Amino acid sequence: MFAARGPFFTGTDTFRLKTQRHNMAFTTRHETTFGRGLRTIAEASLVAALGFSVAVLLVGTPIALLVRALHEGLSWLTRFGDMTGPFIEALVAVASSLGGVVLFALAVRFVLGRFRQRRASRHRMKSSDSTSEKALGHQLAEAIS
Repeated sequence: MFAARGPFFTGTDTFRLKTQRHNMAFTTRHETTFGRGLRTIAEASLVAALGFSVAVLLVGTPIALLVRALHEGLSWLTRFGDMTGPFIEALVAVASSLGGVVLFALAVRFVLGRFRQRRASRHRMKSSDSTSEKALGHQLAEAIS
């Protein structure tokens, strides 16, 4: 690569060698950093997409099962009463979809109400603890004086 004159490099050859090594290290280091950045962004987007799909699956599956069960139940009732026809089938489909969404909303409201109730009871317990601590502090102050 470099023409050596005798057993040693000359001053210009040594300078060229140092400059070339510096440029290679600079280029490799920055390409590696850029590649790591791209890989990090790709991994983060993959994790976000998987998390979103799992969340949709966890929320959507109960809704779909509820609507399916309502549809089957309403279809059975209409067949049992000898009420068949395209209008009745459309009515069953709409009613089961709306009923499933309403029942799911009621279930979510119930769960959120339980969380609020629990939070309120914990808040009452904490406030009663602080009240008793204040009363103990006053009693202690009166006993000392």
